[in-house]
Amino acid sequence: MVQGIEFHGRLCRADGGASAAGSYDLCFTLHPDPTTRRSGWSEEHRGVQVDSHGRFAVVLGTITELRARHLKKAPRWVSVRRLIDGRPEEETGNRIPITGNTLVLIDLVERLVKRVEALDEKLSERTHPTGAVLQTQLDRVQDRLDRLAGPAIAELQSRLGALVARVEAVDGEDGRLDKVEDRVEDMDGPDGDLIDLGERVDALEDAGSGNSLVARLSKAEKVHRQLSRRLASLEARLPAEAAAEAAE
Repeated sequence: MVQGIEFHGRLCRADGGASAAGSYDLCFTLHPDPTTRRSGWSEEHRGVQVDSHGRFAVVLGTITELRARHLKKAPRWVSVRRLIDGRPEEETGNRIPITGNTLVLIDLVERLVKRVEALDEKLSERTHPTGAVLQTQLDRVQDRLDRLAGPAIAELQSRLGALVARVEAVDGEDGRLDKVEDRVEDMDGPDGDLIDLGERVDALEDAGSGNSLVARLSKAEKVHRQLSRRLASLEARLPAEAAAEAAE
């Protein structure tokens, strides 16, 4: 895993020329722009090797932790100063901008890995629960069953009892079904009312001087029509007679 940023620079004298080859103690600082003295991070490296052209290479972040939050908002500008008696001297070279994209990417990957591990752990608990987790789930189920076992079962038993009583009233001995069957038997049995009525109709159709029941009914209907006409005639005359009496 990368722990810092590889940084290449050039150490200069005050007149801008390259510093002599040798070993130097250097202070590296990150600034938000090329000129301000404000800084958000710095570290010191001892015994940095500088060649005859003033060039050197270090890895920033190996001494003081360098995180993505130091670099992710905007580029940072690196100043390089020599340490004299443990104190940094004034800057003698130009600041170099860095973006730290590698650190930002690494930080995102690390956070993603942590989230994946957390999700994997939760999934593992659900698919392969530990004894404690399984016991907790069983306790919850038992509590729900206990809450249901009292009033719910009692109500169910009461409703079942009422239903059984209604069925017994309908289908039990001397129940409503038996009474209906007895009445049907009285009507449709060998000596029932329906048989008796059929016999009476047959007797009426066969009775008296060749006059069938149909003929007698036709005659009754004729008489009914005659009476209806006479009644209508009387009802029509009543208003006229009442008006004449009123005029007198």
